[in-house]
Amino acid sequence: MVTMTLHELYEKACRMLEEAGVPDTAYDAFRLIQFITGIDRSDLIAEGERRIDDRQAENCLRLLKKRAGRIPLQHLLGETEFMGLPFSVDPDVLIPRSDTETLVETALEKAAEMQSGKVLDIGCGSGCILISLLHYLNRGSDETLWKGVGSDISPAALRTARINGQRNHQEDLITWVQSDLFDEIPPETYSFIVSNPPYIPSDVIKDLEPEVRDHDPLGALDGGEDGLSIYRKMIPQARRYLEPGGWLIVEIGYDQKEPVRELFTRYRFTGIECRQDLAGLDRVIAGHM
Repeated sequence: MVTMTLHELYEKACRMLEEAGVPDTAYDAFRLIQFITGIDRSDLIAEGERRIDDRQAENCLRLLKKRAGRIPLQHLLGETEFMGLPFSVDPDVLIPRSDTETLVETALEKAAEMQSGKVLDIGCGSGCILISLLHYLNRGSDETLWKGVGSDISPAALRTARINGQRNHQEDLITWVQSDLFDEIPPETYSFIVSNPPYIPSDVIKDLEPEVRDHDPLGALDGGEDGLSIYRKMIPQARRYLEPGGWLIVEIGYDQKEPVRELFTRYRFTGIECRQDLAGLDRVIAGHM
């Protein structure tokens, strides 16, 4: 059995993660201890000398060893937060990241002058983009003004998306479809098509952080030789599924602004603009019919 105080456990956790090269050591150490013990941050100061239950300490150390092995924190916790909402995550889906909130915020801004509509999310993964959009678009209304379709080529990803739809009370507003891009999408039009496609060049993946390289699904990362293969397929097809004035909004890599903008221009999208994430990096391209 392991016997230690809360302060000793936290210090040991930080050392373990720091020695393993884990980013955000202090945050991850606290979150894993919190997950097992239920403490809050004030407990680290006010009750640092409190003895931790031996079983809880062992469970904390077990999880910390996994995190030191670079298993993502979100996988160990089984969830993450995106746009202020909780989402279940697992190895079948890309972990939602704050960069992608720029896409959701862009779509919400464009929708501000619309009364109602329908959203199509291509490659929905965990469902975080579509679920967040419908949550905020319908918030405060007595009736359902917005609905959506979420598609993914992976049936495992769609299972996780359905769980998240239920978890966030959006399940009745969403149709989930297994589809390779637009292949199985019903022939109707949408106010928005949104997507966070795989856009990392194939030969760059080996250099990513272990949490991403070894634990995010490869199909959600690999964008082909130059990272643009999905854009070349998706952008021309999207025109057939957008209503007049409808928006196509996609996430991009920080260095892909010009080639993706050129594709939007080639296929006659207008009002094309690029949005930056909180780090000031190019992150989203939007254009409308």
